[in-house]
Amino acid sequence: MGRAESNTSPSVELYLASTPLQILNAVEARYALGDAGTRAVLILFQRRWEHYTAAATLPDPLIAAFDEVLPLHLDLPASDGNPWTAVAALSRNRRSVLGVLARLSEFLIDRVVVTNQWNRDMRYLAAKARAEVVFADDGTSTASYLKACAEWGAGADWWLGFASRGRLVNLAAALLYRLMYGRFMLRSRPDLMFTCYSALAEEAGFPVVANEYRWVRSMFGVVRKGADSSGHFLGAPFVERGEVSSQEYLRWLREAMAHHPELNWIYIPHPAESGSWLEQVSRETGVECKRMNGPYELSLFEEAWPPAVIASWFSSALENLQMLEIDSELWAYRIPDGALSSSTLRLAAQGFYERNTSSESRILVKDLT
Repeated sequence: MGRAESNTSPSVELYLASTPLQILNAVEARYALGDAGTRAVLILFQRRWEHYTAAATLPDPLIAAFDEVLPLHLDLPASDGNPWTAVAALSRNRRSVLGVLARLSEFLIDRVVVTNQWNRDMRYLAAKARAEVVFADDGTSTASYLKACAEWGAGADWWLGFASRGRLVNLAAALLYRLMYGRFMLRSRPDLMFTCYSALAEEAGFPVVANEYRWVRSMFGVVRKGADSSGHFLGAPFVERGEVSSQEYLRWLREAMAHHPELNWIYIPHPAESGSWLEQVSRETGVECKRMNGPYELSLFEEAWPPAVIASWFSSALENLQMLEIDSELWAYRIPDGALSSSTLRLAAQGFYERNTSSESRILVKDLT
C-alpha cells in the first residue's frame, strides 16, 4: 500500500540494502530523514554469499536503528549461463519482491530508501510501492550514476542496464528484466538524493539532502590517529568479479606496499573477497589479511590504535573518512588506465581521481610506478 492509498493505515518507511556500506547509509538516512513516529523496516536483498555473511555479522547499533529487519532471498539469474534458468530465477525474484510488499499491505508506505541505484529488484520494489523514493549512497557507484544522469537524463536508467561492462549479455539482461518486470525504471527514479556527492546530485538536477554521516559522528565522535606505524590497505573484489587477473592485482598490491616498506601493512578485504582468495593474497604478498565486521568506516572506531595510513584504489571509504575527519593519512593508488574490464568501474575510478586531485582533498593520489 503506497502514498496513493488511504491515509488511515499505520505508516511505514522501507530501507533497501545488501552490503554493510549500504546498511550504514540506510541508517544515516533513517536518522536524517525518517519520522521518529513511523515504523522503519530494513529489507535485506540477499543474492550473493557476501550478503548473507554481512547480515550475520552486522554490529548491533546498525540493527537497532530499525523496528524490523526482513531478509529477502533472491536468486542469481543465469548463474549457469542458461537463458531459461534466468527466466525462472527472475520469475521467482519478482514473486519474492511482491511477497514482501504483500506482507506489508496493512501499512501505508510513506518512503522507500534505495541504497543501490543499479539493483533492479530494489528499483522494482520502489516502483510498486508507489511512495516517495529516496536514493542513498552506495559508494563511488552512486557518483557514477549521478554523472550518467547529468549526461543522459532519464536515459541513464536504461544506459545502466547494458553499459556496466559494455557487453551484449548486459543488454540482454536489461531487456529480460523489462520483459519480466515491466517498465519500472522510470517509475522508480528518485524524488530526493541523500548523498555525500551533493554537487553531482545538483548537476544531475535532483533535489538533495547532504549525507554528512551525522549518526556515526553522534555515536562514536572522532577517531584520532594512533602512534604506531601500521597501514591499512582496503581491498576491492576486482579478481572475484573478473575485472583483472589475480596476478595483475597482486602485482599492483605489491607495488603499492613497496612504496612504503616502513609501514606494517594489513590488508582489509572488501566483503565480496572470498576466504580462499585472501589465503592467496597473504601467501603471495606476505601481508596479513584482517576481515572487519560491518562497514570499515564503523569498524575503524573499534580499533584500539587506528592506523597511521589508510590506503586503497578508489574506495568511497577514503572519501567518507575524509568527511569524518579521521586523522590518519589517506592514500589512493591510481589503477592503470583501461585495466578494468567494466566501463562503469573505469568511470568510477576516473571520477574518484578527478575529485581528489584538487587542493581541497586530503586524499593523496599516488601512481603505482
